Amino acid sequence: MNKSVSSLIVASMVAGGCAGGDLPGHRFDVAVEVSEDGCAQDTVGDKESFTYRVVVEGASAQVFVGEDLLGTGVLSGCDITYTSPLWSDVRPRGDIRWRLSGDAVIALGDGCAAEDGWTGIETAEILESADADVQGGCVVRWDVTGSYEGEVE
Repeated sequence: MNKSVSSLIVASMVAGGCAGGDLPGHRFDVAVEVSEDGCAQDTVGDKESFTYRVVVEGASAQVFVGEDLLGTGVLSGCDITYTSPLWSDVRPRGDIRWRLSGDAVIALGDGCAAEDGWTGIETAEILESADADVQGGCVVRWDVTGSYEGEVE
């Protein structure tokens, strides 16, 4: 049986996620829990933990897991929106291509308190699939919650 789509996406997020402790940015320890899996996988409730690193330049923001870019976007007040690059997975039963997007309220910006941490949703959509077990257009959603751990300059 093929690995689940949500497991594939999580594995892509952590591919190099152990490094980056000294890299600049704001750190958030987050829990990422599957809240909806429309890709015919029984993964709702699966949970992983990560350290997200947010680098802000003006209104532009980049979200990293370790050294790996998770997405680029915009920070407006306490709200951040971001989109990943297009990712591909080469699979024995056919390749898939997908993209992740996220929206969150985070503890950065004017009027945002550190205790606000990170509260948001991430959505991955399968854009193309040659794997008969994974339907193109299916969506996986995660609830993302966590705490602000500080900034490394």
